[in-house]
Amino acid sequence: MVWRFKQRLLLIATALSILFCVSAVSRVMAMPVVFRVFDPIVASPVAAAPKSVAVREYVQETSTNGKYKYMISPTALKIECQSFGYSLYASAPDWKVYAYRPSTRELKVLSKADFLKFRIISFTMLGVTSTLGKPDRVEVREGGKKARLTWGTKEKTSLFWDNKKSDRQMKQVEVDAATFAMPDEQKQIICHFQNLPLLPVGASMPLTIYAVYQNGERGWQMRTLKSAEINLKSDAAFRPPADAKVSGKIDANFMGKSAIDSLGDFNELLNTKE
Repeated sequence: MVWRFKQRLLLIATALSILFCVSAVSRVMAMPVVFRVFDPIVASPVAAAPKSVAVREYVQETSTNGKYKYMISPTALKIECQSFGYSLYASAPDWKVYAYRPSTRELKVLSKADFLKFRIISFTMLGVTSTLGKPDRVEVREGGKKARLTWGTKEKTSLFWDNKKSDRQMKQVEVDAATFAMPDEQKQIICHFQNLPLLPVGASMPLTIYAVYQNGERGWQMRTLKSAEINLKSDAAFRPPADAKVSGKIDANFMGKSAIDSLGDFNELLNTKE
């Protein structure tokens, strides 16, 4: 009897459990089904905003070639040559040099190695700086922010070289340079572009170039008019325009076009007077 009573209790408990489960399932089935829609904006990581680019900007003036604008970032370089009507671009890792002329939208290129062998077409190529070697003296200035490099020389100033009269006896050449760190490739391109020897360790961006005469008078060949540290939203300024027409390697005709045109106009003027 006891055994049958226990058996009945077990059957009743089992039946109640089944009824409870069926009731719970029914309630769930009756509920509206809600699907979670995948929202990529919410579910995915937030897209990183473009990093700003720290840039050093210099506006420089030469005594014969007009103004240049340099934009220098830790990994890229842009030089705007207003008088000659072109801009140069170079960036890591290969530091190829691109020359772009807005008037024709032409784009030419050289490897860094070939660019450093290329003779920069400018009136300063006639100056003594292109023959300088290791400086005789390096003097740290302004609490280490600048360095003055000095070369002794017995050369005479030549036409188109500084803002004083030509054919004057010099005793030395002075170059003031900034001392902030920059990649070696960047400094090589800048120094070569300015027809300067590669500046030694501790000196980076050339800021002024002076001829010092025997009587102590100084004549500038290059000076910095403006310098600033800015932040750009992207590195787009360091890339040539996307619609540029690639047309081969940088050559003398391309780099010296404006100067050649100017000399041509000058010759025409002389011929007219004759």
